[in-house]
Amino acid sequence: GMLLALDEYGGKIGGKTIQYVFADDQFNPNVGLTEARRLVENEKVVAVIGTLNSAVALAIHPYTTRAQMPYV
Repeated sequence: GMLLALDEYGGKIGGKTIQYVFADDQFNPNVGLTEARRLVENEKVVAVIGTLNSAVALAIHPYTTRAQMPYV
C-alpha cells in the first residue's frame, strides 16, 4: 500500500524524495529490535515504519522512543 501510494506521488512527499530501506524482523522480537537498531544507527533512517507482529512492535517501541525516532 505505501509503495503504491509513493509511486502515485512520483516518489516524493513534500518535495523530498523518499527511499525505502527494508528489513525482515522474521516475526521475532529480538530480530526486530536488532534490525531497528541497524536501520537507525547504521542506515541513518529518519523514521521506522511498520511491523505486522505485535510482539515485535512492543520490542521496538522503547528503543525508538529513546532514540527519538518516529515509529509508525
